[in-house]
Parts: sequence; C-alpha cells; structure tokens
Amino acid sequence: MRLPLFLIRHLPKDYYGNPVVCSERDIADITDKGVLFKDGRLVDYKTCARVFHKDYGKSSYKFVSERNVLELNFLLYSWPRPTLIQLDVSDSADDTEHRAACRRFHDIQKRIESSGYTTYDMT
Repeated sequence: MRLPLFLIRHLPKDYYGNPVVCSERDIADITDKGVLFKDGRLVDYKTCARVFHKDYGKSSYKFVSERNVLELNFLLYSWPRPTLIQLDVSDSADDTEHRAACRRFHDIQKRIESSGYTTYDMT
C-alpha cells in the first residue's frame, strides 16, 4: 500500500512504470476539478499538480499531465499511479479519422486548460 501523497518527499522509482490505462471512451466528463471516469473515479487536478511538483520540484502547481500529440495520449499525474488516457484511432486510420482524433485531443487539452491547469508537451 502506498503512503498518502502528503507524507512522501519523492515519487517512488516505479511510479511511471504501471499506469492505469484508459480509453477516451472511459471519460464521463472533464470538469474544473478533474477528469471523471464512467466508473466513478475522479482524477483530481490538485492532486495531479502536487504529484508533478514532487517529481519536478519548482513548478507553479499548474501542470497536471503530459501530452503527446504524436501518440494521441495524456498521462495524468494521478496518485498512487498515473493515468494514461489513450485516444481511439486505429493504425490504419485514414486522414479524416486521424484529423478527427487530433481534434478530440486538442479538445481535451483545452478543457483541462480552461480549468486553470496545463499539460506538459512530450512530443
């Protein structure tokens, strides 16, 4: 069992090694507080920002996720494990399908940013 976030000074070495993997279809809503999944789990932005700060030190407590537009995913700094949101697009997708996935990706990014938080570009 992991310690509560406020009791640790540094993230465990294996923190990024075993994320909770979700599809964009698993998202029920993206709110000002965080990402709500259909199973009722809320990935809270405040917690994500604290996790980012534990790992990267000096930060403005605004970063809540890494984003990768080439792989069309977001890695939220949730606790006790990160949450990977993978956008749905097949390897054989045509240009129209890929552009639609990119629009959905940017929509998620804008919804996170409209809550006052931001994502870190890993592209």
